[in-house]
Amino acid sequence: MRNVLVIVLGTIGDTIVTIPALRVIRSHYGNALRLTVLHERHDHLDFTPRDVLAGMGVVDDFLDYRFSRSARTRFLEACSLWWRIRKGRFTAVFYLISPERSRMQIWRDWLFFGMSGVRERRCFRYFDRKLVEPRRPDHGLAAVKHEAMLRVESLEVEGISIDQQEAFCTPLLMLPDHARREADDWLEEKGLCDPSVVRVAICPGAKKPSCRWPFERFGELGDRILSNFEVELIVVGGSLEIPMALELVKKWGTGISACGELSVLGSSALIAGCRLLIGLDTGTTHMAGAVGVPCVSLQSAQDWPGRWNPLGTGHVVIRKEVPCAGCRERVCPLPDHPCMHNITVEEVWGIVRQKLLQDIRCRRKSQFGA
Repeated sequence: MRNVLVIVLGTIGDTIVTIPALRVIRSHYGNALRLTVLHERHDHLDFTPRDVLAGMGVVDDFLDYRFSRSARTRFLEACSLWWRIRKGRFTAVFYLISPERSRMQIWRDWLFFGMSGVRERRCFRYFDRKLVEPRRPDHGLAAVKHEAMLRVESLEVEGISIDQQEAFCTPLLMLPDHARREADDWLEEKGLCDPSVVRVAICPGAKKPSCRWPFERFGELGDRILSNFEVELIVVGGSLEIPMALELVKKWGTGISACGELSVLGSSALIAGCRLLIGLDTGTTHMAGAVGVPCVSLQSAQDWPGRWNPLGTGHVVIRKEVPCAGCRERVCPLPDHPCMHNITVEEVWGIVRQKLLQDIRCRRKSQFGA
């Protein structure tokens, strides 16, 4: 039996892009594997990687530690984690986290797991800046490999055979029965049980302010959708998006807010019943892609193109080139926030309209074929 530890840092999006690599590790070791995910726990967040991965059948157990900016708390958490890792007697650890880690951070973590008794330490790899931050001859940002692909290829470098079709087959997020029941019960409670209703999910929130689109434009976009299609709009997101969701529903005079109403997997099951999701570069959009729902993703230029696109097929990413692209700023320092403000309602509406018309044609063809 191989007792393997995999490090997954970050929130929902980071967790979802690690799923293909977790599948590869599971396939490589087969039944002789006990796979444990090590993740952070943030006091200000009400979800962790456990909430995404539990019940999928890929991960067997979870080990967490509290993230803190306090040096004293970090030291105490490190001591506790050291003891729990030694007690767990892990035979190997896989370092599947952001390629932006510095050499010093990688060396520090490699040393920590060695001191914790893990002899086999894999994927502790430094990525050259030219690989993760490439530029075109005109100094613009060049497209990069998806974050999920980088993690899978890190395993290949370690000599683990990769079947990309198996690793990336959709849906990436296999929803357990209890998540589907949670979504169905919520719909029944809200009186939204009609299976013939076409639902469109809108996610207006994002953790990073630099990734947000002007809020009032979501209101205008929803008005256009409702004026042209017989659909039901559901605003999705976490508890922080509740005020925005209620304001949108009030403006439209219809629709419903699901923000903060369900668990992470329950929300995923609810989104899985939608025909389309319109959102930003955030965890909810990644969840939609992972359950096979087409996304119209509005992305800022703060990171490199291609790195954080929704996984799966049928998605459209709207992104603008600006001179300050690649800034990696959490909050845009420019008053007009050009990379997001340059995305117009008209442009987004054109793509959404095309997607919904395509969905109508597909449903009619399916009915005719039946």
